[in-house]
Amino acid sequence: MDLVIGRGTFRRERGSFVPWRQKNCLLEPTPTDEKQYNLLSRPPLVEAYDWGEGPVYGTFQRDGLFNGDLFAVSGNELYRDGDLIGTIEGGGPVMWAGGNAELVLTRGTIAYSYNGIDLEAIEMPDDFNVRSVNWIAGWFFFLRDGSGRFYWSELNDGRTVDALSFANAESSQDNVLDILKVGDLFWMLGAASGEAWILTGEPELPVTRVAQRTLERGVRDTGCAREVESTVFFVSNDGMVCQIQDAAVRVSESGLEELIENSLLCETFYFTYQGKALFCLRLDGGTFGLDLSLQNQPIELGTYGRTHWAPKCAVNIGAKVYFGDDATGTIWTFGGEDATDSGETLMERIFTAGMPVQSQPVSVFNVIVDGNTGSTKRTDPAEEAANPVMEMRAMRDGGKTFGPWKAARWGAQGDYGRRSRFGACGMFAPPGFLAEFKLLPCIPLRVASVKANEPLSGRG
Repeated sequence: MDLVIGRGTFRRERGSFVPWRQKNCLLEPTPTDEKQYNLLSRPPLVEAYDWGEGPVYGTFQRDGLFNGDLFAVSGNELYRDGDLIGTIEGGGPVMWAGGNAELVLTRGTIAYSYNGIDLEAIEMPDDFNVRSVNWIAGWFFFLRDGSGRFYWSELNDGRTVDALSFANAESSQDNVLDILKVGDLFWMLGAASGEAWILTGEPELPVTRVAQRTLERGVRDTGCAREVESTVFFVSNDGMVCQIQDAAVRVSESGLEELIENSLLCETFYFTYQGKALFCLRLDGGTFGLDLSLQNQPIELGTYGRTHWAPKCAVNIGAKVYFGDDATGTIWTFGGEDATDSGETLMERIFTAGMPVQSQPVSVFNVIVDGNTGSTKRTDPAEEAANPVMEMRAMRDGGKTFGPWKAARWGAQGDYGRRSRFGACGMFAPPGFLAEFKLLPCIPLRVASVKANEPLSGRG
């Protein structure tokens, strides 16, 4: 019989719900499979560049701006295509704004302008701290920290900000924490509300508030919102992930929201890869991504030996994505199936499968996992990845306790007919049989099915 493979990660301490895990694996739509999907491992991370001491707090690129070069803030230094530009002060998330021939950025205190020649601190009226920045149609916009006020620059001149070139968020009196652009709209996200401003093109007042386009929720903090394919996703002040449509629409589920509520850390970034779009959250317990192409399904992302996935930020350049490391100055990108992951030979892939048991206990004689066995690229018998092993542990009490790990071969290179078989799993009473599977060696992984109590014949 086919076991149900868990779709995503779900952990809910309140109520002691049955947990499901999906770590470093994505659901891949598969038209030729009757289930319509397989599990597919994310690609390994390989080094693209190494700039500065790190961590890499932010990355930025825009086509047409400075030849499309990649920028990064590593430690307190700004780099352009590996060349050191200057020092960036501040301790907050890096907020970027790319103009026609100018780049402006801030880390919550000073705003800096880079024009291709030099890096200069922008003089603000009253020397106020700049919370966040953005750009539209020639104007740079600056959020004044600790207020509901924002300023704009002279046209095509981010280094000149007049003391009278400002407006105030009007829908409520809370502080504005972030400014996000969607087309000709700016969304001013405050601590408890949000409102839309639209481009007018008038030099004296380049934007004006859009009546009746307000949000009843605010953003948790600066850097907790991202522009995502003509919309905005953000972590709200009441602990949900929301998408701005006509209103702030909740797209997260209760398990992730429980993690958000209990986490002091909350950072976000966004990337796309081969048709997948992921809005990622770095929380105390790890890194979680919402698969936006599959109804915002949550998954776990991780790097072996670390609490979090190595990436702290990301930027897409064409079909490639570049990630900034959360500890060093490394810029990562996705590599081929023969690569190691972030320099590690191990990459933990975890997924869950199971079946309910309604009344009478059920014996599970075997569990068989089918997929791309024999696809390892490693042939050195001294390497674990040359003879990879999949592991399984079972739960009899709704996920509260686990049995011991069992191991089964996943197949050396060319052993395509192999299936990983786990025998004599035992008796399972209500609520059911639940198993967690793990593959550690950094090899290609695709899981097509997990079956139980199958008649044994042929290889495997």
